[in-house]
Amino acid sequence: MVAHVVAEDLRFSPNRLTVEAGVPFAIVLDNRDRGIPHNIAIYRDEDADEPVVIGTVSIGEARTTERVEALPVGTYFVRCDIHRTDMTGTLEVR
Repeated sequence: MVAHVVAEDLRFSPNRLTVEAGVPFAIVLDNRDRGIPHNIAIYRDEDADEPVVIGTVSIGEARTTERVEALPVGTYFVRCDIHRTDMTGTLEVR
């Protein structure tokens, strides 16, 4: 499975992703903010103490693909590590 996320105007679109538990997947981040760095990172929860994936920082306009190992069922916190408060979202693993 491949999930597509656009980073534009300091927001993720969509900011909520759903994937299947136990199946590896990829996230394609399309950074459309020219000259602005973004990444996509997945954490166990909003405390962001336990990273699952820390994506590559790209300076827009650019596209990166992050490969994610199979995850157990749960709700995970997603953010851009550069814009921690503005660019957040949720990953639902079902």
